[in-house]
Amino acid sequence: MAYLPVNPCCNNVVVNSPCGCSSTCTCGSCSTNSCGTNGPLSSTVVYDGPTLPGSGVEACDTINVALSKIDAVLVELKNQVATNTFAISAITEQINNINSQITTINNNCCPE
Repeated sequence: MAYLPVNPCCNNVVVNSPCGCSSTCTCGSCSTNSCGTNGPLSSTVVYDGPTLPGSGVEACDTINVALSKIDAVLVELKNQVATNTFAISAITEQINNINSQITTINNNCCPE
């Protein structure tokens, strides 16, 4: 179960809601987000932890920036997987060809 952090703009929090807040804005500093709720916008929430070396997410990056950095890493990894899969397939084909050549040499050179 997901529990959302306390939001001063929400007077009730909905567990597992896609947007997290079903209330009206009570503090006056929230604007309606794309989910139609008055919770904080992802462009206004900042990450305040240490720099994350795998993604490059840094303290003070907004959630939008952090997700963009994480997505860029995922896209790069996806591309690397595709490249590696192609390379592994080519290497496997080469190994099969070498094995076939070895079998042919053994059959021609060293009859049983």
